[in-house]
Amino acid sequence: MHPYTVSQSEGVIPTCLWLDDSIPFSTLEVAGWGQTGFGKEKSNMLLKAELKLMTNTDCAKYNNKRTQRRLGSDLADHQLCAWDEVMDTCPGDSGGPLHYNLYYKHTKIPFLVGVTSFGKACAVSQPGVYVKVAKFKQWIIETLQEQGEQVTAFMFEPLACASRNSYTRATFDRKFDERMYVTSVQMLWPHQPPPDACAGILAEPDAVVTLAQCVTFNGTYPSRVKLFDSEVIDITEIIVHPNYTKQADRIYNNIAVLKLKTFSHFRPQCILYGFSDYNKYQLPGFTPVSHGNNHLEVIRNDDPALVKVMLYENQTCNLTSRGLQDDHFCFGNKEFLVPGACNLVLGGAIYNLVEQQPYGLHLFGRDCVFGEPSVGLRLGFYKPWLESIFLPKKSNGETSHTSDVLTFIDTDLFRGYRCSYSNGDVGICVPVTDCSSILYVEKMQRRVIFCRSTGVICCPSKLLTRHPSEIETEFNDCEARYQHLRKERGDKWKADKSLQYSHTASIGWHQETGLKFECLGYLISTRGVVTAASCLQKQPTDPTIVRLGEQGWNSEQANLSYGLIEVTAIHPLYDESSLEHDIAVIKLKEAITPHVHLFPACLWQNTTHLPVTQIILNNESGEFEDIHPLYKTDCEKRLNLSITKPEIVCMNVDYEPCTLTNRVYLEYSFLNCLKIHQDKVTTVVSNRHCYQAGNPIVWREEYETEEPTDYLVSLYSHGDCNAQISLRIVRRVAFYVEWFAKVLK
Repeated sequence: MHPYTVSQSEGVIPTCLWLDDSIPFSTLEVAGWGQTGFGKEKSNMLLKAELKLMTNTDCAKYNNKRTQRRLGSDLADHQLCAWDEVMDTCPGDSGGPLHYNLYYKHTKIPFLVGVTSFGKACAVSQPGVYVKVAKFKQWIIETLQEQGEQVTAFMFEPLACASRNSYTRATFDRKFDERMYVTSVQMLWPHQPPPDACAGILAEPDAVVTLAQCVTFNGTYPSRVKLFDSEVIDITEIIVHPNYTKQADRIYNNIAVLKLKTFSHFRPQCILYGFSDYNKYQLPGFTPVSHGNNHLEVIRNDDPALVKVMLYENQTCNLTSRGLQDDHFCFGNKEFLVPGACNLVLGGAIYNLVEQQPYGLHLFGRDCVFGEPSVGLRLGFYKPWLESIFLPKKSNGETSHTSDVLTFIDTDLFRGYRCSYSNGDVGICVPVTDCSSILYVEKMQRRVIFCRSTGVICCPSKLLTRHPSEIETEFNDCEARYQHLRKERGDKWKADKSLQYSHTASIGWHQETGLKFECLGYLISTRGVVTAASCLQKQPTDPTIVRLGEQGWNSEQANLSYGLIEVTAIHPLYDESSLEHDIAVIKLKEAITPHVHLFPACLWQNTTHLPVTQIILNNESGEFEDIHPLYKTDCEKRLNLSITKPEIVCMNVDYEPCTLTNRVYLEYSFLNCLKIHQDKVTTVVSNRHCYQAGNPIVWREEYETEEPTDYLVSLYSHGDCNAQISLRIVRRVAFYVEWFAKVLK
């Protein structure tokens, strides 16, 4: 051992050298034991100060061969200047460090930028002169080698140096999180290695949004995509934005869509098309991992990480010839990172931390945008173009509403309420099916008023088709008729879980061994329960009794009621083989007396629109689970058939397909949607939640008044819950309201 070897400890660690000739930092730190001011004593403690860099041109006004006799000429390129209005280096500080702390994982690594050389009288607001170590890189290495040190040029590379001794350095908050997976999409090329890692987002079950520059590489195109390192799907079409040009200024209109051959198992990520009031975001990157002897050249691979960033004003990122446009946004971090310690993924999704939705795609930037801002592509700018690709095209027989017609939903109006238009036309709130011409209303009023929901319209009296029957009035007045019970239920909702089953029914048969309840139903009037015909016909006889209310999932059945059945009506067009018109209605012998634990639900009577978020009652667990309708074209593509019946809807359960979260790693839920083994997704397994024909599908409309209104939208019919891609076929009740009324009159 050399006689003057220094023993390393937490307080004594070799510095790293900043060997890049360019210095991106605006401020640097100095340290020393020199004088604490002009004519003062040296310090007994190590002191440090923060100084601002000054260009050599400006510094030459203070330090030149005329003002400094020690300068034989003006400032040389190996010298740099730094200053502060108050702080300064003083006599006794010469040879001390001028350094900057760079982040590396959860530590700060000091990098020596310069060595204190000379200056004028200290603390007089004039710049001092320092020597740049970058100009002496080769000389430093050769000198150390001549003195017997086992050093190589690689050891002074920023990343190699930062990884040494990192375990002995003080720790700080992490600037990025290490995750198992960070990108939902990888692109695969058929015959040659891919370009730099490119990513994207699964925006539709069969479509990926990425950067246009990611889909062309040496004249070839990606042929497949890989989702979360597990699912590989062929690409059938690549659609590049028509205004993108890769020859120059390729950051403009740099967007493309990849159409996939099949639907993914994974749930698409909903794009945040609007602007957000929050400026905290995150996006995927990769951090290097070192192996082996850290004094030699290391083997590296990359670990995924999530980088937290802040949005900046676009002027901060004025890095392009034409400047940033409305489809761009600027983001970054003020702190600097050790070069190479983190790299962003081109086309990686940039998520808002609050809305938890992808806001944009990463265009360019280095070192995970630490110290220098980066640019992202704002997806919301391209909403019209994306919709032209994703949304179904209208057929020739369909006509669109005029764009200048105002639609207004008046939440104070209920079915049966009187209403009026600005021209004096008086009407009544009725289901849209009872108003003879919505187009006439649009044409004459230039405004359509809906009553509380789009299923009920303010229909001018002259357009009312007929006077409703008593049971139809009960259907139509549902919101107003039971508003007091919903108010009472809202007040007690949190304390009494059984109140969510106020409309639930279970249909039973008297057998020798006792009562047997086999089918779920839903109460739609004081004497009416709807269910699936296929469930009733599994039994050899008609049902005899209905059990109403909470079915024992969460309570001791204290709030149950029973009703004998007068009529069981199977839809006259029900087909047992095809399950067409798989619906039935039961009429009770006596009407129930509504109370907070038992009263009819409302019917969703809109035949043209469906709520996006609905819930389905699971008869096994008693849980209401999220379920969503699919576009007709998406359903037809999956089933490879044409759906001509408007009452049929395809739906997907919330956990199916498996969810990709904004945290960009697989969320392992209690549903066990994915098997995760040894940090890899191995297989997509069968879904655990199956449903029975007749299970109600509901939209729970909630307002600020905390009076949730449950609308029965559909009844579950069938679907293979054990298939990897399982579609749920349901029947929309809006097409059967007239038949319900005929049976229950």
